Amino acid sequence: MFWYFWNGGDIWLSTVAQARATVRDIINLIRLFLSVYCL
Repeated sequence: MFWYFWNGGDIWLSTVAQARATVRDIINLIRLFLSVYCL
């Protein structure tokens, strides 16, 4: 993890973590919508 020691490494990691959480939430919402819509 060379980029971690770069300037703003903590900010970069937190941004990636937030992006992953957001994508996960969107996927969950899409799955929920599809499951309800297909029923």
